[in-house]
Amino acid sequence: MLKPAILYKEALPSCLAQASMYESNRFYAENYWDFDGGIKSDNWERHQFVSLDKSDNVVGLFSITVNRPCHFVHALGVIRFDKEKRYDFLFAKDFKAFFDLMFSYYKYIKMNFSVCIGSPHEAMYDRFVERYGGRIVGIKNKDWRLQDGTICDQKLYELEREPFLQALKEKSK
Repeated sequence: MLKPAILYKEALPSCLAQASMYESNRFYAENYWDFDGGIKSDNWERHQFVSLDKSDNVVGLFSITVNRPCHFVHALGVIRFDKEKRYDFLFAKDFKAFFDLMFSYYKYIKMNFSVCIGSPHEAMYDRFVERYGGRIVGIKNKDWRLQDGTICDQKLYELEREPFLQALKEKSK
């Protein structure tokens, strides 16, 4: 279940600090980690939501930056704090729900986001954009620096509102 991150602001620093130690999350932040999550008290610049389990425990964080003049969102940040297999389906469901929220409720026209090539999540992003009418825009060479100094290429994605909503509609039939 998704809820506004501001409601869980006190819980997020320890979740982020612990998650920073997981090898699979080394692709999450460029150069440093903001352990308070940079949680804003409003949603003018950024939308931030947490993924919760049935017991109201924070499982992950979704964040995206808003381009108000052009009415689209970009710079997607997604991190799962708990690596237990029992949360795989829940987090995947919340991932899709986050996109649906941006397109259905906020009505943004598109989402631009990226992933470091070599990230364990790259294949999932590829499948997601293919399934929901998005596309791979291109590759930026040597464009992202990890905390350990590794320089990565970045794969850029674009997902537009109408194709996403149409794909959702077709899948619900």
